[in-house]
Amino acid sequence: MDDRNSRLNLNRKQAAHYVTEMWGVPCSYKWLAKLVVVGGGPRHWKWGRAVRYRADALDAWVFGCEPACNFDPCSGVIGAQF
Repeated sequence: MDDRNSRLNLNRKQAAHYVTEMWGVPCSYKWLAKLVVVGGGPRHWKWGRAVRYRADALDAWVFGCEPACNFDPCSGVIGAQF
């Protein structure tokens, strides 16, 4: 799998690692799983039981550009007002 395709279909553990390593935002795969249920997480796609994330959606979420995002990475508060 080339780098482009691997960044388009990150599983939950890969997505958490990407956010932590790329942007320095503490992120665990369990937290991403919770955000799928309660909302406020990055945009994700489901194929059956599998959840996948795109790197560009994770980037937008970290920087608050994702419309559904209600997480402030600077304060670490879910539901923060921008």
